[in-house]
Amino acid sequence: MSGNDNKVEVYILDERYVMKGIESPEHMEMLAFQLNKRLRQAQSVNPRLSNLQTVLLTAVNLLDELIRLQEENKK
Repeated sequence: MSGNDNKVEVYILDERYVMKGIESPEHMEMLAFQLNKRLRQAQSVNPRLSNLQTVLLTAVNLLDELIRLQEENKK
């Protein structure tokens, strides 16, 4: 990382994380917000899942969405 990186503190599933990157702090906060929203949705449907299981399920769902969008854009 360069000296021009931004840093922002976020909470995901009630855990504190420090995100660093070249994107604006607002963009990184939006990413954390959207991720947390998706994780909370998965937890509400599957309340017995551990945080790790919730993260993995959400990752698979997001990857599925990404691949479907990429396939649609190829058409």
